[in-house]
Amino acid sequence: MSSLAIKNLWAEKTRFATTVSGVALSITLIIVLMGLYQGWSTKITAYIDATKADLWASQEGSADMFHGISLLPSTTREAIDRLPGVQRAQPFVGRQVAFDLAGKEAHTFLVGYDPAAGTGGPVRIVQGRGVAGPGEMVIDRVFARNTGLALGDTAVIQGRTLKVVGIGEGGNLFVYQYTFVDQGEAREMLLSQTLDNYYVVSVAPGTDVDAVITAVDGLPGVQAASRAAFKELNRSLIDDTFLPIIIVLAVISLVVGTAVIALTIFASTIEKAREYGVLKAVGATNGRLYSVVLTQSLVSGVVGYAVGLLLAFGVMALVGQVVPAFLTATRLVDLALVLALALSMAVVSSYVPVRRLVAIDPAMVFRQ
Repeated sequence: MSSLAIKNLWAEKTRFATTVSGVALSITLIIVLMGLYQGWSTKITAYIDATKADLWASQEGSADMFHGISLLPSTTREAIDRLPGVQRAQPFVGRQVAFDLAGKEAHTFLVGYDPAAGTGGPVRIVQGRGVAGPGEMVIDRVFARNTGLALGDTAVIQGRTLKVVGIGEGGNLFVYQYTFVDQGEAREMLLSQTLDNYYVVSVAPGTDVDAVITAVDGLPGVQAASRAAFKELNRSLIDDTFLPIIIVLAVISLVVGTAVIALTIFASTIEKAREYGVLKAVGATNGRLYSVVLTQSLVSGVVGYAVGLLLAFGVMALVGQVVPAFLTATRLVDLALVLALALSMAVVSSYVPVRRLVAIDPAMVFRQ
């Protein structure tokens, strides 16, 4: 029966190509959406990972960097430093700013970096240098592509003319990118001489991090989170904003792919009703005929998956070059999941043709 299924598909090349194209487009969209989700989820927290801090302390009620501004008195640092188990607390000064660039509004997350502390600077430098002095800035590669800024160019941000001395990677938050300036200059630009946004805290070796977090939470108006927990809080932007949209689009793609396979296989079944009737007349069971339809559906699903996989990687590579903020990351487990979805589409789509097969009367073969 498998050979009959392949023969049927090969005999209807145009219909088979149509089925594969429909499935491939559905698979392409699903893989690209999953790649976007994984890319945004992992790379949006790359900077937090690079700080190597044990925990982050923030203003109570302002846990992440996207949904609010954390403001803490600079004296909070001394209070944290005095807590048992704390090795060092470094201030993090930074927030999102908007500025005019060639007549257009641009956005960046301005970070004050203290090279002497060695915490909170650019993740990687791809051009120039990573230390920004007064009147200088280090920008992210994606920000450079989006704005057209290059080494040696200048921009006026918060009333300061800053020259680009370095271009880095790892500071792309999708909605905006990090720009690093001298911390003293950042305080003046952001009017935060006596305020810090966060504290990046290192815990002494052998100290229970959870115990330190509890101690920090005991300070007035302060809350703390481990690096892993802080990453999850900042990932919530993706989960809360984009994940529901991605799920809806993926479900629509699955429905479309299933419908394409079902309709084309059903049309083929109708056209070959007499042939199936002959098979029934000579003793073929409904189960054996079902295997023909199921095999046709599975072959269409697997070939569509293979084509869709190639298309997806091509689309992600092409769009990534055109739109730098287009972040994707593909895991083998995700590709395996999409293959399982493709096979599920094939199985579900065979239901309608099978209903038709069961209804075929073998006696029709002998009717004129």
